[in-house]
Amino acid sequence: RVVHNSISDCYLDADVGKARCYKSFVYVGARKGYKNFQNAVLALANIPDAKLYIIGGPRLSRKEIRLLTSTLRIDFEYTSFVTESKLRSIYETCNALLYTSPIAEAMACGCFVISGSNSSLSEVHGGMNFDIGSGSPKEILEGINRAIEAVDDHHHRIVGSKRIRNLFSFETFKSAMKEIYFDG
Repeated sequence: RVVHNSISDCYLDADVGKARCYKSFVYVGARKGYKNFQNAVLALANIPDAKLYIIGGPRLSRKEIRLLTSTLRIDFEYTSFVTESKLRSIYETCNALLYTSPIAEAMACGCFVISGSNSSLSEVHGGMNFDIGSGSPKEILEGINRAIEAVDDHHHRIVGSKRIRNLFSFETFKSAMKEIYFDG
């Protein structure tokens, strides 16, 4: 039996119906090679007026800054740390999270997730995921375009985020653990 970890209560009462910036995306965490940051940026270069929030991870390297500014001219904002409430606010207004973690928190806030098919996300996404195969810039761009097309699909966001909130709530986690340790 799989028991999902819970997410912070901060994300469980997010305003999923908030207006989305349809060309606004967020990337959270490390940007090492396997995280596909470079391909995500290359894909965003094909989206006029795209905005990328880069949260956490080490400072942007010279190479990353060059990629974002000189080569691709992407509007971006890097922050090494944000509070949980600030991250929630970003998730509530961005159209999609470009694959990394924490995905459950983003989806609980109604933020679509664009991720590769090689992750375990398919088990939990609740219809909030745009699968991008192996994660080439072309595949990421296709996921971004699907997220842009779905920006006003409030029903899909609300239903999907409710499923995620229930699946990852502390009450669900606590109940499952109780069943395993005391009832089972």
